[in-house]
Amino acid sequence: MGLLSIDQIQYFVEAIGKVRHKNLVGLIGFCAEGTKRMLAYEYIDNGNLEQWLHGDIGPTSALTWDIRMKIAVGTAKGYACLLFSFL
Repeated sequence: MGLLSIDQIQYFVEAIGKVRHKNLVGLIGFCAEGTKRMLAYEYIDNGNLEQWLHGDIGPTSALTWDIRMKIAVGTAKGYACLLFSFL
C-alpha cells in the first residue's frame, strides 16, 4: 500500500475530526513532511495505550488478553462503520 496524498490525509482528518464519541480521543490535526506522516490527538488524562498495554501506569496491572480482544474487536467494528459511512 502506498502513502496517502496530502489531499487524502486532509480529507480523512477533517472527517474523523468531526466524530465525537465518549470512547474516542479527538483528532486535532496532522502534519506531513516528505514521506513522514503524523496525527495529533487530544491529551489523554489516564495514560496512553502503550502504558495500558504494557503495565507502565503505576500500581494498576496491564490489560488482560480478554479485555484486549474486546477492545480490538470493538475498535475494528467502529472503524468499519466509519469507513463504510464514507463509501
